[in-house]
Amino acid sequence: MTIHNGIEVEREKGQLIHALDQLLQLAKERSSPRLEEQARKLGEKLKKFTFNLVVLGEFKRGKSTLINALVGASLLPTATIPLTSVATILRFGKANKVTAKLCDGRVVDAMIENLPDLVTEKGNPKNVQGIAVVEIEYSAKILEEGIRIIDTPGTGSVYVHNTQTTYDFLPEADAAIFVFVADQPATRAELDLLKASRAFSTRHFFVLNKIDHLDEEGSRESLSFLRDTLKAELQEEPNIFAVSAKKALAAKEEAGTDMDAGFAELEQALLEFTLKDKASTLVDSVKRKLESLIDETEQLIAVERSSMAMPRNGLDSCLNALTKAKGEIFREQQDAEFIVKGEIQKLVKVIENDLQPVVADNESSLQNSMKEEFEKHQSLETEALIEHLQTILKAHIANIFDTWRRAEDPKVQKSFQFLNGRFAEKGNEIIATIESLTSDLFQTKVTSVFEQGDLQSSSKHRYAVDNPFTLSIEMLPLLLPSVLSKQVIRGRFIEAAKQELPRNSGRLRADYQERLEASAKAFLQNFKITTSQALEEIEMIVNRAIEQQSSTAEVKDIAEQRLAAQEAQLGLIKALIAEGQL
Repeated sequence: MTIHNGIEVEREKGQLIHALDQLLQLAKERSSPRLEEQARKLGEKLKKFTFNLVVLGEFKRGKSTLINALVGASLLPTATIPLTSVATILRFGKANKVTAKLCDGRVVDAMIENLPDLVTEKGNPKNVQGIAVVEIEYSAKILEEGIRIIDTPGTGSVYVHNTQTTYDFLPEADAAIFVFVADQPATRAELDLLKASRAFSTRHFFVLNKIDHLDEEGSRESLSFLRDTLKAELQEEPNIFAVSAKKALAAKEEAGTDMDAGFAELEQALLEFTLKDKASTLVDSVKRKLESLIDETEQLIAVERSSMAMPRNGLDSCLNALTKAKGEIFREQQDAEFIVKGEIQKLVKVIENDLQPVVADNESSLQNSMKEEFEKHQSLETEALIEHLQTILKAHIANIFDTWRRAEDPKVQKSFQFLNGRFAEKGNEIIATIESLTSDLFQTKVTSVFEQGDLQSSSKHRYAVDNPFTLSIEMLPLLLPSVLSKQVIRGRFIEAAKQELPRNSGRLRADYQERLEASAKAFLQNFKITTSQALEEIEMIVNRAIEQQSSTAEVKDIAEQRLAAQEAQLGLIKALIAEGQL
């Protein structure tokens, strides 16, 4: 892969955008909202294309330093202690800019020098500022190609919320850089994170960082160990980039410093993937859909020509046939909506039943864990002990349900896809009926395809654990002598362990239900639109032909000229696509 090939992909992308703009204009001329919406969406998909490269790994792996080396500047704060507490997104911008998006929806502008106050444990401990994500616009070459680099907090540290934040960002990944370190063997926790991320990322780049911490023999042993470990986990030979992110950053910031060889290979691999594989896949997908829209538009123009040549009684017969077909489609839509909603309720019930043993099987062990945690830390001050127990309880609950979710998610997705596929087939049967009808009436088949959607993957679920001493009356026992008050704390958290399991189970069930219902709603909306609009467009064409029956010869000539101009415009659009092909 060469840079030239990346430029060729960008050129084809530009040609397709131009072609879609032309088709959008044609759709407006034809008064076709459906065609207009499809062309607009395809154009936006190309114009706004961004590629999320998520950087993952445990704490103290040098992720932020690696990102700084990729952008060529000491942008993100780094330290020897677990530091990053908030996910940070870097994207291209000519003017360097920092924006903090808060959990309550507010957006706050900041300066790059203030980043430590936003994204670090020291500046924003336990994310007390309630920041959902920090976005940085920066003029770096690697970001110019539409890449967004996402820095996630390190997992596995004492800061449990950092691990959760990282797992929450996995669905955003198109590809991931997974960072290990040369002087520490890969841990089971790292491999668990890798397994979770592979469910979302299409490609992983494995980095063995801090290779300069070892001598030559130690480096070879570390690389060999990681390669064997990943091969056993992935069941394939991994490609690992052995780098020193610190040296690579110095090479970019200090003139005359040699570039780290492994880092240079990593940069080239990222460039090739983003320019060739990701961009070309998107371009090919959009091209196929655009060609399908052009074919359908040509067919509709053919229907319009046929309608214009029909006598009035033939047009009236067409309208009657179309009206009858619309009634049948409406009944199919009503049936589909009723059945889909019923199937979603059944699926939610299955999830609810699957959750019940999770609560029952973990209640005793969770209570025992809280007893042990109390015994270990009962010497803490009262307030610190309560905060610690609350944090640990939440972490245990998150671990219990996250383990369950990793098995449940594929099961739910498969069930939803099966349901989705059944009605996608029904949608295509209806469309086939429309194709047959237009073929009989106008000797032209108008083709379209019903595309099934996916389960909404973006989850809003967050684990929550109440503080059992929030109300004034609940705090009264804390005024007792320390020995007595701490026994009250022990009892409250043992009871909380019993109560919080079913409560979080209910929240998790509600999240699944919300996602399933939103997905079903989107599916049904698409089902109705796709199975109605093609027929409505043909009906509009026939009505237009009926109006022209009583028009003057001059009006009919104008209509003929309009169709000829549209056919010529389609020819130009086809030429644009052909010109853009690699």
